[in-house]
Amino acid sequence: MAFFNCFIHTTQKRVKDIINIIHNKLNNKAIPHADEERFVAWLSSVENREAFDSYKKLWELTGTLKTTLKPNVNSQWERFKSIRGKSKNSNTKIRKLYKTISAVAAVAVIMFAIGVVINNFSGTSKTYISDNSTLKVQLPDNSLVLLNKNSTLNISKKFNNKTRTVKLTGEALFKVEKNKDIPFIIETEGGVNVKVLGTKFNLRAYGITSNVELKVLSGIVLFEKGSNNITVNKGMEVNYNHKTNSFSELKEVDNNLLAWQTKQFEFNNTPIDEVIVSLERFINKKIELPANTLDLRYTGTFDDPSDKEIADVLALSMGWDYKISKGAIKFTTPKGKK
Repeated sequence: MAFFNCFIHTTQKRVKDIINIIHNKLNNKAIPHADEERFVAWLSSVENREAFDSYKKLWELTGTLKTTLKPNVNSQWERFKSIRGKSKNSNTKIRKLYKTISAVAAVAVIMFAIGVVINNFSGTSKTYISDNSTLKVQLPDNSLVLLNKNSTLNISKKFNNKTRTVKLTGEALFKVEKNKDIPFIIETEGGVNVKVLGTKFNLRAYGITSNVELKVLSGIVLFEKGSNNITVNKGMEVNYNHKTNSFSELKEVDNNLLAWQTKQFEFNNTPIDEVIVSLERFINKKIELPANTLDLRYTGTFDDPSDKEIADVLALSMGWDYKISKGAIKFTTPKGKK
């Protein structure tokens, strides 16, 4: 009951804040940077990501509705608390029933708050949201997008009419159908855009607190911020740094950073810190190394590894001990070994 647990530990004000942020994002409205950070932080928990998946399903299920409803969050919240209070002293059977009712009440709050009426294509845009798994999206022009976990793609209703413009928060692999008359444009937070006519590339843009990373797998891509731009060819990658307002130098694509799609890693005398960055992204866990190990290098391969497999292989290769927790793998040097 992750959807229920998510709300039972959240105050009414926080619920309303998150609801408003979700409502604005799904309606393609600009939100303050502070709200964006709050939203990203909210998504960091497993329960909230699962709840977000429920929002997405509600969005899809209500896409054909034409009626506009006005949410009454206060009323729904009071009803939810009332149901919750009556069940505290109940027996086991009643508690089971309460869990079901509470989940329904939580769903009701969200449905009314995001406006059961949010019309996927009867409004101004459609939004796809991935949760704990990747999501494949086929666009109206037959371009394909593979969204990485916890990413959002917003598509204008006018897409493939006079423009082909989408908005990305997160990471995605794009395979764009060629159309020399209508460029394909991807907008990201902070005004960093990608413009192509037809190509295949990976774009990572999780907001202005991190770099925007572009990796071109075929064709040519124009990477731009205002009047500042750079042309990126096949097999090359480049980053845009929001803090310095500048592009990095072009370099060859690191295929290990595409492993969220291929699920394969190949390291050849690679600095251990670069190895760790790639593996952390894949398993979504922090990897902590023993002190004084950053000068080490690693050679080896992984094929769709689990956190246990990564820990076993690195521990055996480097002579370390390890401990796996819910959010991290911690390597240590065995006692008596320097």
